[in-house]
Amino acid sequence: MSISISEQDYHQLSKHLRLASDTVPAKGIWLALLNEYNAGTRQLDIITLTATNRLFIREKVKKLIGFDPVDDPAEELSKLTRTQISGFGKNEKFISLKPREMFIEYRVLTSETDTQGYLGGCVEQILALGIKTVISVENFDTFVSITHEQLSVAVDTNKAILVVYRGDNKASPKAVTALRKSNVGMWYHFGDFDPQGINIGIVEIKANGLILPTLESIRANLSLSQYHVYSRQNEKLLDTHMEEGLNPYLSLMKTEKLAIMQEHMCAHGLALTNVSLKQPTKL
Repeated sequence: MSISISEQDYHQLSKHLRLASDTVPAKGIWLALLNEYNAGTRQLDIITLTATNRLFIREKVKKLIGFDPVDDPAEELSKLTRTQISGFGKNEKFISLKPREMFIEYRVLTSETDTQGYLGGCVEQILALGIKTVISVENFDTFVSITHEQLSVAVDTNKAILVVYRGDNKASPKAVTALRKSNVGMWYHFGDFDPQGINIGIVEIKANGLILPTLESIRANLSLSQYHVYSRQNEKLLDTHMEEGLNPYLSLMKTEKLAIMQEHMCAHGLALTNVSLKQPTKL
């Protein structure tokens, strides 16, 4: 009978075999190797490994999955694509990057852009575009349909705008974070007008400013709010954000218990503006 080795198991194997550990915990993959192949000696909660045991385990792992836990460190394998992993491993999905993990979904909007859709690229490719104004968008439908006209008024520019999708379980938020760290221009975030949307822009994205509906347009469209969405979120998130320009928005949101989705903002033509974050969290 053969044992199975998970990605988490491989991280443990790689760590301890590279360190030539004499002892390992008597659980998980180590206990499975002991029970199946008598690899080591158990003493209560510890398994003792000799040099011969470690060599046996190393060779057994190589035979089972095609990777050498010593020569192929888990940390390095996790940086490779599935195609790169396939060059020497038996399972391309075992420990590789997720297919979209390196890529950012983006659009370049100008006053002449009149099509929907989006592109994909890595951080280096996007930085090479040299666009100084970046706007991350929380929801995918808004990301693919928002126009230069809607955004240019909010950020006061007639130049090209780079719009990036914040990411979800398919598109990678990690890649957006990497782009944010490398970006030297102005970065704005456009999300839902609710506690979580505000928090994403300030804490996760660390934006220089938030794109929000104007106070006048919010007051004129209170019927667009979804109380059940607001009630599910943590109102205390708002108490941690004390930026001066945000105070009127947060006060109105708490008083009226507002949650206005950005799709509704766009569909109903709410006027947008940007609120500068004068003391953004350091990257």
